[in-house]
Order: sequence, then structure tokens, then C-alpha cells
Amino acid sequence: MKTLYLFNLIGLLLFGGNSLSAQNDANSKKGGIYLLYVHMSDDLTTEYKKTNNSRTFLNGYSESAIFPDNLLDSVKVRAEMFCSEKLQADVTCIYKMSKKGKQVTSIGANGEIEGMPANTFKNAVANSDLDYYVRLSIMMHPGGKPIIFNNGNESLIKPVVDGYIKVFDEAKNVVWKNSATLKDFSTLRSTSSTDGDITVTVSETLGPEDIFMIYERTLIELFNE
Repeated sequence: MKTLYLFNLIGLLLFGGNSLSAQNDANSKKGGIYLLYVHMSDDLTTEYKKTNNSRTFLNGYSESAIFPDNLLDSVKVRAEMFCSEKLQADVTCIYKMSKKGKQVTSIGANGEIEGMPANTFKNAVANSDLDYYVRLSIMMHPGGKPIIFNNGNESLIKPVVDGYIKVFDEAKNVVWKNSATLKDFSTLRSTSSTDGDITVTVSETLGPEDIFMIYERTLIELFNE
């Protein structure tokens, strides 16, 4: 009798455990970030700018710091981490594929960070079977309150960051959305001098590490409810 009971108990544990595991697997959610748009105004990122004021076409050039690959990867990883925690799901970046089988990503033009998912909702749904589809945009630009330096002077550059997120189901119903605006960041200084027709501007602007820290702070605010 004891032997029969022991076999029944072992069987219950084995089959019950397998059933519970299958149930957990069935309840696990998955999501994809199909669009991750991070944009920075030239006013915040240009380190050196030279302009010929007597011309109106191709009248100057500028230089900005290069965004290193490790920080590009970190931008995507942070977005995946915050989305996964918020949605209680396994969320990863998903990409549109070219005819040659290569990932289609942002190209880094006009202040946009390169290498990010640049998919559409329609294509994302057509090529994946997920519970959540995420669109995340973070835009950095001037226009906020001036930053006060230690000597009491006000900054010329006034950074503002606007963050937006929308999460959809496969029918494009909005599951969750939020927005956030941040205006308080590290000190920026700008100096400008003019010599005849040539204007030279040298700025202590946002470098890649600063941009990533601001991006991360925006994510924290955006997902903090």
C-alpha cells in the first residue's frame, strides 16, 4: 500500500511539475521594439561650426562626436530592459529585413542615432507573432530653462528631452502609453566669435556619454508610473 502511494506521489509530482511548467510557458509574453527613434538637435551636439555669412548654399561645415558601437548597443539593451520589466515580458528589438536578408536600421542622418530598429507596425506584425509591439521615441532639443553656472551666469544652450512610448497588441490596440519631458541636465557652455564674413562657434556640447546618460534618465522617467 505504501509502495503504491509512493508511486502515485512521484507520478503526481512529475506530471504536475510538467503541467505547471507548460502553463508557465503558455503564459509567458513576448514583445518587440519595432521603432526606436533617438534624435538630437545639431545645437546640442555640434562641437565645431564654421560658417561663411556671405553665402547661402553650402556655406559651412561642422563636426560632431562619433557615437561608439558599445553605446549604440547599450541604447538598444536599455530599451529592451525597461520594456521587459514594465510589460512583464521578453521584449527585444525587431527589424525589417531587406531583400538581401540584412537588417534595416536607422542610418544616422540629420541628428538621428544610427543602427536602431526602423520598422513599421504593419511589417512587424506580418513577420512576427508577438503579444506586444513597441514604438519608442526620444528627442533632444534646445528650448528649456537656462542652466545656471557656478558664477551665476545663465547657459546659452538649454536642453530639453521629450520621450514618447506606445505599446500595441497585434490588432494595434493601445496597451500602454506614456510621455515625459526633462529639462534639467549638465552644464553646457558656448562661445562665438566673428571675423568679417566668417563666424566660428566652439561649444562644450553633449558628447556620446552625456547623450546616453540623458537617454537613460529619460527612460527612467518615462517608465516611472
